[in-house]
Amino acid sequence: MTLKAKLIALTAIFITLAAHAEIRTFTISGTVTEASPTAPLGAPVTGTFAYDTDAIPYFEFIDPNWPRKDAAYLGVPESFRIQVNGHTLVSEIAAVGIMDYSGDGGGDCLHITGERMTLDGTRFEEGAIGLTLCTTPSNYQVLRSTKLPRKIHVRRFDWMNYGTAQVNGSSTGTILTFHIDRIRAAKPEPDDDD
Repeated sequence: MTLKAKLIALTAIFITLAAHAEIRTFTISGTVTEASPTAPLGAPVTGTFAYDTDAIPYFEFIDPNWPRKDAAYLGVPESFRIQVNGHTLVSEIAAVGIMDYSGDGGGDCLHITGERMTLDGTRFEEGAIGLTLCTTPSNYQVLRSTKLPRKIHVRRFDWMNYGTAQVNGSSTGTILTFHIDRIRAAKPEPDDDD
């Protein structure tokens, strides 16, 4: 095979792979739960994030002794934007963690973390935005795999449900804490519900 033919074949493979990737955008709405200099208690929070639903985990744990007790961490550098009280926070999603448990010792969890946060144009290299959704140990039917979900039904996560923003990556630098009221796909599918 000539070099030209090899390049054409590789280009066709990359085009095919790109055609299967789907960047899915979600909208977020929530309510501030702790007053801070960024926003008063009860202030509305809105935002968006996006990721490639076909992302491949860079770390995956599957325990053969426990059915459906899996964890995966995916690097999906896409957009993450939060608006609250006239402020705009932006970062790249650094990772999504998915825990899909069988119910023996844990529920299902979804953690979305953005790093290198910018607040109103000022960059914080150690800044972060995070969303955390978890179920109780007895509620383990929310996530069905370690694939990135195409739909996120907030009300099904019955234990933890919050978002945070920090300027230094630790609790001492927290500038925003909020309850997640809703996450919805920007282009909902016919069977999407809240």
